[in-house]
Amino acid sequence: MKFGIFDHLERRHDCDLTKQYEERLQLMAQADEAGVYGHPIAEHHHSPLCLAPNQSVFLAAAAQRTTTLKIGTLVYVLPLYNPIRLLG
Repeated sequence: MKFGIFDHLERRHDCDLTKQYEERLQLMAQADEAGVYGHPIAEHHHSPLCLAPNQSVFLAAAAQRTTTLKIGTLVYVLPLYNPIRLLG
């Protein structure tokens, strides 16, 4: 059985953005060390549920801190992206 973490990077108001990003990246690194299989994130534009408006940039930062954790997006809102940037 494989376990994963569903995430949508909601905005908290009890600390600044820098701390929120750092805490979330630390969580992903800890999940990697614990053997969690995957950690996909959702995209919610124009909503307090979207701390990472560009999932690719956030996941690039997460990739620097993880080795085996499967990271990715749950969905891209295609009209908001150049299709060439999403290839690969």
